[in-house]
Amino acid sequence: MNNGDLNNAKKCIQDLSNTIGISPKDDTLEILLKSSKVIKYEKSSIIPNKLLNETLCIVINGIVRYFTNYEELEDQTLRFTFSNEILSLHTDPENREEQLQAISDCTILTIQYNILDETSKQNELLETYINRITFDKLKYEIYLLRINPEERYKIFRKRYNHIFLLIPLKYIASYLNITPQALCRIRKRLIQKDKQK
Repeated sequence: MNNGDLNNAKKCIQDLSNTIGISPKDDTLEILLKSSKVIKYEKSSIIPNKLLNETLCIVINGIVRYFTNYEELEDQTLRFTFSNEILSLHTDPENREEQLQAISDCTILTIQYNILDETSKQNELLETYINRITFDKLKYEIYLLRINPEERYKIFRKRYNHIFLLIPLKYIASYLNITPQALCRIRKRLIQKDKQK
């Protein structure tokens, strides 16, 4: 790991510890840092599902898209993970239904689960945290499915306004379960409404 990666990894582990409420001792932090790896994925790369089965993965920087790819259907974007968030699958990692793709160049910090178990008796806090994040994302996604496309877009834009220049609109449309053309019409209609105010 080079110095930049080491500093990013250290900050990432400290941020995660603070968020979860774990106060790792310095030696624990050092053990985690020494056993962690930083993996870089270029834009459009597929990230292997098995990585999430064996390691805790935190996106240091970049955006990851989760999608399904059935041969008879187009890709369906399921969710996104952004910088400083944990990657987590909602299906069995061996199952190829859900796939991960780097939307931008990504740097991912990986920590072996067995190292986490050895170094922290507070692993239950980590598991609770991951389950809560997963539940919150699923709750948000279910809510989006229950409202009309224009409201879906408004909520998504409000929550993730910073990413519209980073994610292709076809993926945002897919995530919102509308066509790219419908997304363009919605955006145009909302711009016109804003101009009338």
